[in-house]
Amino acid sequence: MKFEKMTIEEYANILGSKKSTPGGGSSLALILINALSLCQMVCKFTKDKVGYEDFRNEVLTIEERVNILLKEAYYLLNADSDSFLALMDAYKSKDEDRIASSSIEACEVPYRLFVAAKETEVLASRLFEKGNKNVISDAKIAEDLCKAIYPGCRLNIKANIKSIKKEEFIKKYSSIL
Repeated sequence: MKFEKMTIEEYANILGSKKSTPGGGSSLALILINALSLCQMVCKFTKDKVGYEDFRNEVLTIEERVNILLKEAYYLLNADSDSFLALMDAYKSKDEDRIASSSIEACEVPYRLFVAAKETEVLASRLFEKGNKNVISDAKIAEDLCKAIYPGCRLNIKANIKSIKKEEFIKKYSSIL
């Protein structure tokens, strides 16, 4: 299911329904999409504005990175549900190796979301410091939205890490707990 193709109302209705997906992880990805979109707006109001010429090259670099992160966030919006459904199927199969493998993906999505949110927070902070003064409140809101993402990512990793057998993945995901 492609959640980004839904209207806000359709997404909210399915989120509030008695369905297991989308869930919290998808909601966190949507928060990141909002934060990144706010960063895009600040970039657009800053890059060609008189008085911000000294920041222009940096804002163009930030804008480029924001666009890449936005693609990642859209991917994670759907990947969270996909990985959850695959994990539920693995549990139904009672195949320990399949459960362990699916648990890795169920941790990878919130891990990637956490990392993307951290980078977005840094970019938003820089935009708040140097961006167009008329829209820096939007940069600050983007920064704060990122901070709201971290606890949920940690919870999703904690819920799934217990079934992982490979130490390298346990170490990787534990690094943000």
